[in-house]
Amino acid sequence: MSTYTLYNQELEQILAEINLSKPAKPQHSSNKRRTISEEIRNFNYKSTDYNNVRVNENIFSISRDIKLVGSVDEEMLCLTFMNRGRSSFSCNSIKKGYMDNNTFNFFYINNENNSVTECAKNPTNDLLEIYITRDLFFELFDRYPAVFEKMYQKISKGQSFASFANGRFIGSQMQEVIEQITNSIFSTLP
Repeated sequence: MSTYTLYNQELEQILAEINLSKPAKPQHSSNKRRTISEEIRNFNYKSTDYNNVRVNENIFSISRDIKLVGSVDEEMLCLTFMNRGRSSFSCNSIKKGYMDNNTFNFFYINNENNSVTECAKNPTNDLLEIYITRDLFFELFDRYPAVFEKMYQKISKGQSFASFANGRFIGSQMQEVIEQITNSIFSTLP
């Protein structure tokens, strides 16, 4: 298994293009294609930013199992959908959990070093990530406190967590919603 420092030069370049700012109007980045390394090929991503939401679609191939190590230097709230592929994630506060084909999980990560993402060899990985701001999360909590109470307790204390030990199955209704999101957002990209 090859090990890479997460956010190495090529990944830093991609991340710089996916500006983490919160624009007032929806912004699209064009469809990007990169070969990051011999092991990570044809890395395609699409990204759209709204005031409190960013949606990223990542499609890539991996020629052999890899491990990405690094840190998350800020607060991140992310709903992740692994449409195709297999990966795991862990950091100081989150035990290693897996995501396989057609699974999802919600992550809150706050200033974690020693993060490790392992990706299995696969010709086609398809990952959809929906990042939300803290402000949007607290707005959702105000509307639906019973639904978000446990998450709220941890987020308000800055405690990193994964909602599930491993990814949960994406049912047909959820899959329809994911397809509606990606079709409506990414159909307008150049």
